[in-house]
Formats: sequence, structure tokens, C-alpha cells
Amino acid sequence: MPRGSSSLKIDDRKWQALKRQIPAIRNAAVTVGIQSDAGADENGTPLASIAFWNEQGTNGGGWGGPIPERPFMRDTADQQNDKWSRVANAMISSILAGKREPQAAFSLLGEVAEKDIKAAITSGTWVANSPVTVELKGSSTPLIDSGAMRQAVRYKVTL
Repeated sequence: MPRGSSSLKIDDRKWQALKRQIPAIRNAAVTVGIQSDAGADENGTPLASIAFWNEQGTNGGGWGGPIPERPFMRDTADQQNDKWSRVANAMISSILAGKREPQAAFSLLGEVAEKDIKAAITSGTWVANSPVTVELKGSSTPLIDSGAMRQAVRYKVTL
């Protein structure tokens, strides 16, 4: 080998693959909750509106008067923040390592958050329904009537 030459060969295929993944996840977002296109209940009321009224509460209206605040999404996000952050970090690492495609990785995060929110609706400790609501609804379980709102919780991945 002539003096000054080297036999070092650089294989930068992994680096090139990594660089291709970064634009795919730069603006990635996972939205979890009841989306605007979730449909309506049996009376035609949009499920997203029902979720909002229960999440935030109302000053009046509702079957039995004002709807108390039952923040099933906010509380769950606060309680699960560390877990969701760990899952997100693991998914980003798996994307950058070439082990998962971005859509699949962020879908896994969405599935975890969706499951947690649905569990909160079912088992959360919420302000009780008013006696009028119990009479009209036939149940004292807050946030659950037909189950349509809980079933409407879903995630959406945007890349």
C-alpha cells in the first residue's frame, strides 16, 4: 500500500437511514380523545360536545341541571404523563434505531393513551349524577350512558 493511503472504509448506511427518519418524526403528533368526527348520540348530539361538557362542566342545562366537571382526559393526562413520556421516548428511540416505522411507533403510543382514557371513564371517581339524571338515565354511573362516548375515544397520528 502506498505511503499516506489508508485501508479504512466508511459505511455510513445507518447514519443515512437515521437522517431519513428525522424529517418523518420532526412534526409528529398523537392526538387522543374524542375527535370532532366521532359521531353523535341517539339524540343527534355530537359526542365531542358531550365529552367537552363533561370534561369542563357547564353552568346550566344538562338533564338534571348543570353538569359538574369530570375531567377524564385532563386528569388522565396528568396522572399518566410520566408513563406516556417513557413510551414516547422508547418509540422515538426505536424509530431512530430502525426497529419501527414512525406510524407504527406513534400508533403504539396512541393505543396506550386511548386505553388509559377509556379506563378513566369507566373506573374514575367522578361527581355523582344528580337524582334527576339518575331518573332519566336509569343509572347513577357518571360518564356512562350508552357507552358511545367511551367507545368514541381514539387516537390519531399525524406525521
